[in-house]
Amino acid sequence: MRRYETIFIADPDLNDEARVTLFDHMESIITERNGLHIETDVWGTKRLAYAIKKKERGHYVRFDYCGSSEIVNELERASRIDDRILKYLTVLLDESPDLEQIQEEMAQKLSDQESDKKAAESVEKPTVSVAEEKIDTEPEPKPEPESEPKPDPEATATAKDNDADPSKTEITETKES
Repeated sequence: MRRYETIFIADPDLNDEARVTLFDHMESIITERNGLHIETDVWGTKRLAYAIKKKERGHYVRFDYCGSSEIVNELERASRIDDRILKYLTVLLDESPDLEQIQEEMAQKLSDQESDKKAAESVEKPTVSVAEEKIDTEPEPKPEPESEPKPDPEATATAKDNDADPSKTEITETKES
């Protein structure tokens, strides 16, 4: 038994019910031939790099499963026949996967999902009574930012003049002292 991954691009114009029916059929092909369906990952509708069968968008779904090459052949045959599948690609992930480890991982994911649901349900929104709320009728005054002192324009002009002529610097310094 080998581990495979098949990515399908389905017609984006299908409604949700038709999409579910299509991918349930693909999943049944795996299970009918003694395969182990590990995961279905729905990527959603995305823009295609190029038009396929005059469609600019496609609905992506990834199947992860273990099985024989007979399953792959049947999935690809069904995909070629079905007009709702625009494109598909099957990749061999592992020549000899450890089925016990995969089943443990699947059970762990399932238990994690269930615990996440229970945790989400158990979290209650805190209730606040009107008496506990603080009602402000007047907004709090905002502190004004501290302003820096503005430079004196005459001092700036003197400094600019001093930069131009070094002899004035000495004179100005002697006058101020």
